[in-house]
Amino acid sequence: NAYLSDPRKTQLELPICGPVLVGTGRANQFEIALSRPLAKIGGESFGQPRPRTAAVVDLAPVTLAGGHSFETDLIEIAGGSSVTHGGDATRVVVDAEDWARLAPDLIVVMTSRPMNESERNSALTLLPLENEVFFFRFDAESFWLDAPAETAQRFRGLIAARSRALDLNRPPSEKEHN
Repeated sequence: NAYLSDPRKTQLELPICGPVLVGTGRANQFEIALSRPLAKIGGESFGQPRPRTAAVVDLAPVTLAGGHSFETDLIEIAGGSSVTHGGDATRVVVDAEDWARLAPDLIVVMTSRPMNESERNSALTLLPLENEVFFFRFDAESFWLDAPAETAQRFRGLIAARSRALDLNRPPSEKEHN
């Protein structure tokens, strides 16, 4: 079944196929149970700086999550602003010029499994030295189906720390406008 093998298609079609498969009431309950905790996490960042965040999803070649991806959804939910948000591509290969143009405040290497120290060091050699880099375990294939609020809350902690650092460095005149 195409819906079971492609979580993105499942997410897009859930409002249509959910009522057919389990009835409108149960489909609505599922959608509320999934979205309410994520909305609460998203609300925690209200009025705070939104760090420009790049989600690295591959290192050979260095590839960012594009504007329409689970990774950028997670960035936005957690209070960041994805540097690729609004783009049409789901994946974007980047080079030195792209990094300069995108100007992220934060680079997050997202992997479905933990990276050992050697892998992390290798990854750091491929990324801009002037950026703060974090490693975050995230499985895009099961995010929406496997405790999304827990993953979003972990990521919110990372984004919130960077947001506080950005807020400390802003001139007082900018702080008054938020």
